[in-house]
Amino acid sequence: MAPGSRWPAPILLPSDLDDTDAPDALVCPITQELMTEPALVITTGRTFQRDAITRWISENGTCPLRRNEPLSLADLAPNLAVRQMVESWARERCGGVLPPQPTEPGPVRVAPSPPARESPAPARPASRGR
Repeated sequence: MAPGSRWPAPILLPSDLDDTDAPDALVCPITQELMTEPALVITTGRTFQRDAITRWISENGTCPLRRNEPLSLADLAPNLAVRQMVESWARERCGGVLPPQPTEPGPVRVAPSPPARESPAPARPASRGR
């Protein structure tokens, strides 16, 4: 994932939402479904559903639309503009109301840091009796 990327939680949509007439810009090219967690590939400008592009990169290491172009998870960032468009589109279809949305951001995924030099282990806090 792009350094410093903070991913909002996926959009919660009603299970009965009919997305067959969703604009192409809001539909993932891999899953052909409305994106609830749009991920921008910063090297190409294309957007995919986060889970789908993450799986694709892990399995293939390339861009799904340009298969000769290498791609890594560090090339992904949340696409907040597309996310807002999906939310607005879905809200219009649902009479202006969506299910309550999570207020906490999605997990922060950071590249592992290099191993630190050996140092004494930090003291552990006293455990509480249970």
